[in-house]
Amino acid sequence: MSTKRSMRLAIWVLLAACWSGGGAPALGAQSGPPAVAVPSLRNQEHRQPPASVEFQGGLDILAYPAEGKLEPAVEMMLSGPPGKMGRDPQTGQNFPGTPGSYYEREGLEDAETGDPGPETAVLYLHNAPAGKYTLKVFGVTRGAYSLDIRGFDAEYHASKVAFNDISVTPGAVHTYAIDYSQEKGVNLKADRIR
Repeated sequence: MSTKRSMRLAIWVLLAACWSGGGAPALGAQSGPPAVAVPSLRNQEHRQPPASVEFQGGLDILAYPAEGKLEPAVEMMLSGPPGKMGRDPQTGQNFPGTPGSYYEREGLEDAETGDPGPETAVLYLHNAPAGKYTLKVFGVTRGAYSLDIRGFDAEYHASKVAFNDISVTPGAVHTYAIDYSQEKGVNLKADRIR
């Protein structure tokens, strides 16, 4: 199984545990400070959606590092019907999003050596309203990233658009237009517009 697939599987196990109310399983500690400090925007009031709110769909956006790198060279910020979510490194502002949503770095360490593995920047918008969104991807270091944008309907059916090996430099801003629908069978649309 590829590193990205096994990491993605671990993320889904983590999300399933959180959604079922079991809390997040421990994934292992990262050794040393990350090259780009990214505070988790998953605080206590945003950790889990209110129990009375039924899942209506969601947007899950992942930025992977270039092959051989440990951290993505980017930060992300999403704007849309519920407002802003993510981190704007140009202003230093963090936007936590709606309850049940989060923006953070996730990664696994090597089970045998304990060495840190690649991190993924994850932006998840819980119960995302249908509509048009703008994703800004900010370059924070020179490198490349790959982006997976997934939309889920209320029955967890997924639609995915991927952008691979996108070069980026510090200060660059890449903009993506996303058209998301919660309707079953309707595909997510996403295009890089800048």
